[in-house]
Amino acid sequence: SINTGGVHQECEFVPRLLVRELQQEFTLLMRSGSFVQAESYSSNGERDGLRSAFTCRPSDSDAFWTLHERLDAVRAELIVRTGRNLADGFEAVYALYPPGGFYRKHVDSVEGTDPEGSGKRSVSYIVYLTDPHWQGSDGGQLRHFMPDGRSRDVLPVSGSLVLFDSKAVWHEVLETQRDRPCLVGWFRNR
Repeated sequence: SINTGGVHQECEFVPRLLVRELQQEFTLLMRSGSFVQAESYSSNGERDGLRSAFTCRPSDSDAFWTLHERLDAVRAELIVRTGRNLADGFEAVYALYPPGGFYRKHVDSVEGTDPEGSGKRSVSYIVYLTDPHWQGSDGGQLRHFMPDGRSRDVLPVSGSLVLFDSKAVWHEVLETQRDRPCLVGWFRNR
C-alpha cells in the first residue's frame, strides 16, 4: 500500500492511442526548444547534481487534458483509499531522460522543508510515455528502496502509471540507454 511505503504500478493506465498522441506532443515540445536542463537541489537550496534530464511544462492540448482527467480521478480515488487530505489539482511536468540520463537516490519531499512548495507533496506519480517495446536492457528503471533496505526495480512500461509516497519512498532512475519520456508529478496535501 502507498501508506506503508509501497509502490503501485498500474499497467495500461493510458490507452495506446493516447500514449501516441502524448508522444507526438512531447516531440513537438522538444523540437520547439521548450525543454530545459533539469536541476536538482538539496534541502539547503544548493544544486546537488543528482539528475541528468530535461523538463518542460505540458502544453494545453486535448491529449494532455484527457490524461489530466484520468489523473484527477486517481487523485479522488487516493483520497478514498488512503485517507489523505489531497488538494484539488496536482503538479505535472514532462521529463526526458536522454541516453546516459539518470536521477540518483532521493525522496520527492522532505518533511519541514519548503512547506508551501515541495513540502506539500504527498503522492508522487509517473506516467511512462516510452516506446512500447522497452526492455530491461534499455535501462531507465525506477529503483525504489524498501524500509528493510532491499530495492526493487520497476520497468518504465509504456502507458503505465506508478504511484508512491513522496516523503517515504527513496528512489532513483537508473541510467537509460535510450530516450525515456514520461510525465511526472505530485498530488499535494491540502
